[in-house]
Amino acid sequence: MDIDELPTHRSTMRGERVVGEQLSIRNGTTGELIPLLVNSAPVRNDEGEITGAVTTFQDITTFKEFERQKDEFLQTLSHDLKNPLTSVKGNAQFLRRRALRQGLDLLPVIDRIESSAVQAVVLIDELLDLTRLQMGRPVELVRSRTNLIQLVTELAEQQAATSRFHLIRVQSRHMELIGHVDEIRVARVLSNLLNNAIKYSPDNSEIVIEVDAPIDDPGWVEIRVIDQGIGIPEEDLPRLFERFRRGSNVEGQIRGSGLGLASSKQIVEQHGGRIIVRSVEGEGSTFTVLLPLQPHYVPR
Repeated sequence: MDIDELPTHRSTMRGERVVGEQLSIRNGTTGELIPLLVNSAPVRNDEGEITGAVTTFQDITTFKEFERQKDEFLQTLSHDLKNPLTSVKGNAQFLRRRALRQGLDLLPVIDRIESSAVQAVVLIDELLDLTRLQMGRPVELVRSRTNLIQLVTELAEQQAATSRFHLIRVQSRHMELIGHVDEIRVARVLSNLLNNAIKYSPDNSEIVIEVDAPIDDPGWVEIRVIDQGIGIPEEDLPRLFERFRRGSNVEGQIRGSGLGLASSKQIVEQHGGRIIVRSVEGEGSTFTVLLPLQPHYVPR
């Protein structure tokens, strides 16, 4: 790391507060890399001038080992849970062939068995994703050619069927916008934003999802989720996408984990995009997801 980027230097020279930054140092005797959690803050005199910095270092080797073991356990659990589901799907396909040969009226039941097995696999994968994202780790994107207009429309229809107290409307000047994205994970991001819009908006209000390709840069798609809800206090906006961070006007009043927006931000950024928010407390919020239509290389 360049000396200008060291936490103590940033606090001393730029007046920055550095919270929860991770870095590694090498043990001069053993050569072992030691992971550290670093916090740093400037020290000022009575005139407000920076005279130094206070920096704390915490050895998080044990925590990192716990994370590794946790990840290994989840991988094993995922494998063990998927094995019987694979068997269920295989047996369902066998029953389908048998039913077709013998003319048995079992296809609706077999369809439900296969659908339930597929849904269970998806839920297991989501559990693994959530755990990795909670630990700040990247997920492996599985990109495919996706019509983002169709994806947004289907999500809106699903939400409208379960939330009858809100009017959900999709607006776009395009018939289709094709992007090479991880459809399941992008759908998860948009579902999270839409769920939040519903959760924090009064009954009978309108939620609009706008999908557009900017005229000045048609290689991108812009998806905006606009609500007329309670909004977010201005002082909370800069740190809204941090893990476990929620608006101060909903803490203790509306349930939430503070993980959804942080996970969404990480997934969008892994696509080479970004997510931003504009909000006025008492008037509503607009969350904008910008995604490249073609894959972007994202350095790790």
